[in-house]
Amino acid sequence: AVVGTAAMLWVGGGIFLHGLEVYGFEQLAHTIHDLAEAVGTASPIAPGFVGWLGGAFGAGLFGLIAGGAMIVLVRLVT
Repeated sequence: AVVGTAAMLWVGGGIFLHGLEVYGFEQLAHTIHDLAEAVGTASPIAPGFVGWLGGAFGAGLFGLIAGGAMIVLVRLVT
């Protein structure tokens, strides 16, 4: 259950970030990508994997924040 929830937050956050890019809000996705790339480059061990993990974490964190905001909005409306 924990792995599935983390995967859904990661995938949902990534989809949401890419969707924002389509509507002209590219900066957030680019910032997450640039930070993940910087973390990967700074890693002495497996920089590609560490960079990917940083991007996955950023998308998952964004998914968690966006999902939490949607819960609050739905509860306010209903």
